[in-house]
Amino acid sequence: MRLEAVSNSGPFIHLWQIGQLQLLAMFNRLLTTEQVIAEITASGRLREEDLAVLSNLQICSVTQDEIEDTRKQLFGFELHAGELSALRLAQKEEVELFLTDDLEARRAAKSLGLEPHGSVGILVLAYRKGILSLSQTEEALFALLHKSSLFLTPAIVEQAIQLIKAAIGE
Repeated sequence: MRLEAVSNSGPFIHLWQIGQLQLLAMFNRLLTTEQVIAEITASGRLREEDLAVLSNLQICSVTQDEIEDTRKQLFGFELHAGELSALRLAQKEEVELFLTDDLEARRAAKSLGLEPHGSVGILVLAYRKGILSLSQTEEALFALLHKSSLFLTPAIVEQAIQLIKAAIGE
């Protein structure tokens, strides 16, 4: 099965903060926008060289007019240019999987018929695909909680771990 996704900034930033950016390489095709790249490389975050581990990454152009059209389409949602450009790209490329750690962007993605997943879901998928062991997944989930700028609660991390363990019968 081919895995294709469009990502906004959150998963890039949060996975990089815990040393797991390379997990995004599990997608056969990972798309993002120039606006998202500008956001994640601003103010001492990732460098473009950090993204070199992602040979599957395609950086696409979304015009300001397209962003404004998407803003109108998603009236009532409070979204930034990076989120709007990524949502527009997902629509243009007909990619259903939308990677975001932003709650408002998740809601907007759902309203467009997209399937949103965040960094926690990416870690769980990496476990399911055999890329991470159970202990590596648990370690990465706790790193997201304690070392990244992602707002997570211990309860969410525990819930993710319990779901994984339930799926394997532990």
